Amino acid sequence: MGKKEGGGISWLTAVKRAFRSPTKKSDKSSNNSRREEHEEEQEEEEKKREKRRWIFRKPSNQDTLTQQQQQCGAKMSSVAITAPSNDSLTLLPGSLAELAKNLCPHLGVKGLIQHDKLRVSMLQNKRDQLLDNMRPDICLLAGAVMKAQEIYWTEYNIDITSCLTLSSLAMKIFRSRYYNDNEFPIHIPNRNDDEFFRSGYYGGYADMYKPYGKFFTTMM
Repeated sequence: MGKKEGGGISWLTAVKRAFRSPTKKSDKSSNNSRREEHEEEQEEEEKKREKRRWIFRKPSNQDTLTQQQQQCGAKMSSVAITAPSNDSLTLLPGSLAELAKNLCPHLGVKGLIQHDKLRVSMLQNKRDQLLDNMRPDICLLAGAVMKAQEIYWTEYNIDITSCLTLSSLAMKIFRSRYYNDNEFPIHIPNRNDDEFFRSGYYGGYADMYKPYGKFFTTMM
């Protein structure tokens, strides 16, 4: 009963096939994806365990030497890039030729470039000539600054690289050598004093004039 004659399938089998869930392939793919995710999680966990074992292990001599070399290289690189960058003209006003003549004559004289005859279009063709003139100028400037630094340090125990301008250098020399803070302290103005002083500055005027006139007639 329930079988079709002639060797066919039964109606029950046909109904089961008709209503069979078509998710077996998708189930296989989902199982494969879950298996891959599980394997990836296991690999990540194994990497974490290896990292923890590496952190808490006793370092070898080679590891210690490598770490010391890296630290030493970092210190050297940090020292190499630390350098003051100031404008030499604000500390040593004057031409480079005069500075070289007075402070470091043993380094030679400044090169000569005819700036009035130099054009932008000529820079590429005169590149080698300009570089040859600039190299001794750079040496002269470095020599002049180093000599001035030596003089100020010997005479006043002040490093010129700590000052940005000549006026700040003069103020530092005055306060360290000639000024007595106990006898005549510098007055620090309060808010009212500061506002009163600032009210006297207007428009940037710093001129003084003396009235003068001729042939005035006084009306009585």
